Amino acid sequence: GKKVKTYQRPGETKSEKFEERKKVLDEKIPQEMKNKPNWVIVRLSDNPKKGRPDKYLINVHTGKFAECDNPETWTDYQTACEYASTNGGVTLAYALDGKDGIACIDLDHCIDENGEYSELAKEVLSKCGNTYVETSVSGKGLHIFGKTEGIDVRTFSKDGDLEFYQKSHFIAMTGDNVTDIRFESFDSDKMKELITRKCEKRSPWNGKGAGVEGLSKMSDRDVVEKACADKKHGETIKSLYNGQDLF
Repeated sequence: GKKVKTYQRPGETKSEKFEERKKVLDEKIPQEMKNKPNWVIVRLSDNPKKGRPDKYLINVHTGKFAECDNPETWTDYQTACEYASTNGGVTLAYALDGKDGIACIDLDHCIDENGEYSELAKEVLSKCGNTYVETSVSGKGLHIFGKTEGIDVRTFSKDGDLEFYQKSHFIAMTGDNVTDIRFESFDSDKMKELITRKCEKRSPWNGKGAGVEGLSKMSDRDVVEKACADKKHGETIKSLYNGQDLF
């Protein structure tokens, strides 16, 4: 029931808000991504309690929430840009679908007030090669993109300081501070070692149908990860888990 105005900061018009961003996206986003119909709109709503804005991913066909595992809620790059310019949006988000081999390492809060990178960020950047890297919407995190044939690891690192997405996930793109617009492989020995060490390989879950005894074999992290990966409700569960007040 909210209107476009709800997602705008005072003094900003729809066209002004997105056109500046579009110039950056046009120049910096790799053409391989722009050629794919994997795009949705990002709107922001200030959240003083969290100290950062909430992100809302919008389906241009309906104006309602997009779904990261439903291609029918995505669109092509140009259509997404036109919609964002006309109907309001701060940037676009790309849906990782697990088909094009594009993956993303998401590092939150890895850039301090002085612009210095965390030790983990330095390690990842030293091993990822000349691949596409951008700062996040907050300006305090990094999105590091690469190609992979698939790495069987968990999404969330055991330390909670790294997330590795290969499919069924939206990445809000910024194009900020980009130096390379190509993709290096995450399947190199040094990157595979880093990703596997941080996120750990998935272990088979054999407790299905075993009642309480079966459920007790899953860690809290396993439960959250399984819930967030649910095709029908995963995005809602993840939003609630991240503190969004959806209702």
